[in-house]
Formats: sequence, structure tokens, C-alpha cells
Amino acid sequence: LFRSWCWGSDAFLQIGDGPDVSLDKRASQVRKSNGNPLTGVVGVEAGSFGSCVWDVNGAAWCWGKNVHGEVGDGTTIPRPRARKVVTADGTPLANVTQVSVLGPFGCARTSGGAAWCWGLNDVGRLGDGTTTDRDHAVRVKRAGGGFLQGVAEVSAGSLHGCARLNDGTAWCWGYNYRGELGDGTQTMRLFPVKVTRPGVTPFLPIALSGVTSISAGNGQTCAATDAERAFCWGWNEFGQVGDGTTVDRTRAREVKYDASTPFGFVTTVSTNQTLACAMTGSIDWCW
Repeated sequence: LFRSWCWGSDAFLQIGDGPDVSLDKRASQVRKSNGNPLTGVVGVEAGSFGSCVWDVNGAAWCWGKNVHGEVGDGTTIPRPRARKVVTADGTPLANVTQVSVLGPFGCARTSGGAAWCWGLNDVGRLGDGTTTDRDHAVRVKRAGGGFLQGVAEVSAGSLHGCARLNDGTAWCWGYNYRGELGDGTQTMRLFPVKVTRPGVTPFLPIALSGVTSISAGNGQTCAATDAERAFCWGWNEFGQVGDGTTVDRTRAREVKYDASTPFGFVTTVSTNQTLACAMTGSIDWCW
């Protein structure tokens, strides 16, 4: 019976053990609304305003502040214990295989290759073509009509979301002030746009391809590729793009050891607030 445990600040009810909002210096067990422990947990995601898990039955559970519907249970009522994420008709979101949460919204991938998001949507974070907050899960759409399909992984950042597709491309949506969507602009996008990288000339960008891992952070995004390389783009004030500069990048740039040596043997990447990290074998590297 796999269970979830959390610890630290409970100011926004992100611990999930009940209504006590005191500092939890030791791990507390996450509980369902009836007080029973949440069991069958497959994965867990801790966010700033709440946290989420997904279970062996394909359900997503969240808890937290919920001012903008970031719990996804169809309400904006603060939730100190885990509640199931639901769709527009109140039916629990089914066949969930991954959940991602960082800021005041969350996203999930389902087994059919769909991406769903919920919560704060002021800058298009949910990718549904609107800026309307959602207290339930809505499916991420394409600009030309229909839904984003073939999703292999989702990542919810602070102000934007991203997805890795089965074809190895990366797509992002939401706020884009720092270029974190990677489409060569700083224009907010209500629908997903394809991430690109500079081509042979700056005027001929090409799609970032072979993506095997993606992570959306706070104004920046990183990805790993099947060539065992790391790419990042967006906010770069602290060098979090890893290209040897502190210049914001609106297209994906390869992470390097130095000016002439690419960072190699990368398997996964992760980025959060003002830094990024990658794993090479059993070793972690950060910048």
C-alpha cells in the first residue's frame, strides 16, 4: 500500500494531512477527505500552493490553497486533504499516468496521450485557448483545432506549461515574457507552440527534436534529447540556460561545459526557480 508523506511549511495546506497549518518538521501522511490515509500512490509532485499524486487506479489527487481551482476538484474551497481531480461534468479524471505541479496550476498526462490542466489561467497556463481559471481539468488544445495528442510527458511551470510528444517534439504554452516557450518570440500563447532551436542561420530555425525529457520552471524550460544532450531556453539572468551567457533565449540553446564543449551523456533534466540540473549516469550536474 504505497502512501505519500510530506513535510515543511503548511501555509497553503500543501502537506495534505489535515487542517493544521503549522510547520511540519517531520513527515506527515497525506490523507483523503474522510481522514483515511491515501494509498496506492504511484508518484507525487510538490508545488508552491498545493501538491498532487497519482495512484494505481489512474486517478489524480490534489490538495492545497485552491483559490484558483488548483486542486481541480470542481471547487475553489481550501482543501487540507487530498481530493480527486475531476473533469467538467464532475467525473474523476481517469487513466492518469503522470501529474506535474509547480505554481498555482497542475497538469496531467493520461494513457491515451492527452494533456489536461487545471487552476490559475491568467496567462494561458492551461493551454485551452482561454485565460479563464478552471476548477476542473480541461484538455490542452491545438491552435488549429482539436486537442494536443500523442503526449508522452507534461510539465507545469510557474507561468507556463510544456509537453513532450511521442514524435520527439516539444510544445509549450502560457506566459512568454522571457522566451520560455521557445518559439522565438516573447508573445503569450493560449495554445501550444512548437519549441525551436537556431538553425544554420538565425533566420532558419528548426524544431527541437528527439526530446526524451522536459521540465518547465520559473521563466525557463529545459529538455534532454536522444543524442544525450541538454537544451534550455527562456530566463537566463542567473545562467540557468547553461549556454555560457546571462542573455534570455527565445529558442532552445545547447547546454555546454565551456564555449566549445557540449554537455553530454544527459538522461534527464529538471529546472525550478533559478537553476537547472541534469543527470548523466549516476551523477547530477547543475547550473
